[in-house]
Amino acid sequence: MPQAERVSLLNLNKGAALERFDHELLRAITNIKDVNTDAKSKRKIVLEVVLAPYPDRTGVNVTLRCTSKLAALNDVTGGSMFIAQQDGALAAFTHDLRQEPLFPDPEPATTKVVAMTAK
Repeated sequence: MPQAERVSLLNLNKGAALERFDHELLRAITNIKDVNTDAKSKRKIVLEVVLAPYPDRTGVNVTLRCTSKLAALNDVTGGSMFIAQQDGALAAFTHDLRQEPLFPDPEPATTKVVAMTAK
Protein backbone atom coordinates (compact mmCIF):
# COMPACT_ATOMS: atom_id res chain seq x y z
CA MET A 1 0.00 0.00 0.00
CA PRO A 2 1.47 3.39 -0.99
CA GLN A 3 2.34 5.89 1.73
CA ALA A 4 -0.50 8.42 2.11
CA GLU A 5 0.47 12.09 2.22
CA ARG A 6 -0.76 14.08 5.21
CA VAL A 7 -2.94 17.05 4.30
CA SER A 8 -1.43 20.47 4.89
CA LEU A 9 -2.15 23.97 3.70
CA LEU A 10 0.32 23.41 0.86
CA ASN A 11 -1.52 20.41 -0.63
CA LEU A 12 -5.08 21.17 0.49
CA ASN A 13 -7.44 20.66 -2.48
CA LYS A 14 -4.45 19.84 -4.71
CA GLY A 15 -2.70 23.12 -3.93
CA ALA A 16 -5.73 25.31 -4.58
CA ALA A 17 -5.44 27.05 -1.19
CA LEU A 18 -1.95 28.29 -1.99
CA GLU A 19 -2.94 29.30 -5.54
CA ARG A 20 -6.01 31.21 -4.35
CA PHE A 21 -4.03 32.98 -1.62
CA ASP A 22 -1.29 33.96 -4.08
CA HIS A 23 -3.95 35.33 -6.46
CA GLU A 24 -5.57 37.49 -3.73
CA LEU A 25 -2.15 38.62 -2.46
CA LEU A 26 -1.27 39.87 -5.95
CA ARG A 27 -4.59 41.74 -6.11
CA ALA A 28 -3.87 43.31 -2.70
CA ILE A 29 -0.35 44.48 -3.54
CA THR A 30 -1.55 45.80 -6.90
CA ASN A 31 -4.21 47.74 -5.02
CA ILE A 32 -1.60 49.09 -2.60
CA LYS A 33 0.56 50.36 -5.49
CA ASP A 34 -2.43 52.00 -7.22
CA VAL A 35 -2.11 55.76 -6.71
CA ASN A 36 -5.90 56.05 -7.02
CA THR A 37 -6.39 54.32 -3.64
CA ASP A 38 -5.76 55.49 -0.09
CA ALA A 39 -2.20 54.48 0.84
CA LYS A 40 -3.11 54.19 4.54
CA SER A 41 -6.07 51.84 4.12
CA LYS A 42 -5.52 48.32 5.39
CA ARG A 43 -6.09 45.43 3.02
CA LYS A 44 -7.34 42.05 4.23
CA ILE A 45 -7.11 38.52 2.81
CA VAL A 46 -9.34 35.77 4.21
CA LEU A 47 -8.77 32.10 3.45
CA GLU A 48 -11.85 30.16 4.50
CA VAL A 49 -11.81 26.37 4.69
CA VAL A 50 -15.20 24.69 5.09
CA LEU A 51 -15.20 21.04 6.16
CA ALA A 52 -18.42 19.06 5.55
CA PRO A 53 -18.15 15.66 7.27
CA TYR A 54 -19.39 12.49 5.61
CA PRO A 55 -22.42 11.00 7.40
CA ASP A 56 -20.28 8.10 8.68
CA ARG A 57 -17.50 10.52 9.80
CA THR A 58 -14.79 8.75 7.79
CA GLY A 59 -13.90 11.82 5.77
CA VAL A 60 -14.89 15.32 4.75
CA ASN A 61 -15.64 17.36 1.66
CA VAL A 62 -13.42 20.44 1.63
CA THR A 63 -14.49 23.77 0.16
CA LEU A 64 -12.05 26.65 -0.12
CA ARG A 65 -12.87 30.33 -0.41
CA CYS A 66 -10.25 33.04 -0.54
CA THR A 67 -11.41 36.65 -0.59
CA SER A 68 -9.82 40.02 -0.14
CA LYS A 69 -10.99 43.38 1.13
CA LEU A 70 -9.16 46.04 -0.84
CA ALA A 71 -9.09 49.81 -0.61
CA ALA A 72 -11.72 51.50 -2.73
CA LEU A 73 -10.69 53.87 -5.46
CA ASN A 74 -10.44 57.46 -4.30
CA ASP A 75 -13.39 59.71 -5.09
CA VAL A 76 -12.97 61.96 -8.10
CA THR A 77 -14.50 65.35 -7.45
CA GLY A 78 -14.68 68.62 -9.31
CA GLY A 79 -16.89 67.54 -12.17
CA SER A 80 -20.25 69.01 -12.98
CA MET A 81 -23.02 68.67 -15.50
CA PHE A 82 -25.99 70.76 -16.45
CA ILE A 83 -29.45 69.38 -17.11
CA ALA A 84 -31.67 70.75 -19.84
CA GLN A 85 -34.28 69.64 -22.29
CA GLN A 86 -33.19 69.13 -25.85
CA ASP A 87 -35.59 67.92 -28.53
CA GLY A 88 -38.22 67.29 -25.84
CA ALA A 89 -36.04 64.97 -23.73
CA LEU A 90 -33.92 65.57 -20.65
CA ALA A 91 -30.18 65.35 -21.15
CA ALA A 92 -26.98 66.27 -19.32
CA PHE A 93 -24.43 68.68 -20.79
CA THR A 94 -20.88 69.78 -19.99
CA HIS A 95 -21.88 73.45 -19.79
CA ASP A 96 -25.02 75.45 -19.08
CA LEU A 97 -26.90 75.84 -22.36
CA ARG A 98 -28.49 79.08 -21.05
CA GLN A 99 -25.10 80.78 -20.86
CA GLU A 100 -23.15 82.05 -23.84
CA PRO A 101 -19.56 80.74 -24.00
CA LEU A 102 -16.86 83.30 -23.10
CA PHE A 103 -14.62 82.13 -25.92
CA PRO A 104 -16.73 80.76 -28.77
CA ASP A 105 -15.14 78.35 -31.19
CA PRO A 106 -13.62 80.27 -34.12
CA GLU A 107 -15.27 80.02 -37.49
CA PRO A 108 -13.69 77.27 -39.56
CA ALA A 109 -11.02 78.72 -41.83
CA THR A 110 -11.65 78.44 -45.50
CA THR A 111 -8.86 76.77 -47.36
CA LYS A 112 -7.61 78.54 -50.45
CA VAL A 113 -6.00 76.25 -52.97
CA VAL A 114 -3.22 77.82 -55.01
CA ALA A 115 -2.11 76.10 -58.16
CA MET A 116 1.65 75.68 -58.54
CA THR A 117 3.18 76.04 -61.96
CA ALA A 118 6.49 74.55 -63.03
CA LYS A 119 9.09 76.94 -64.47
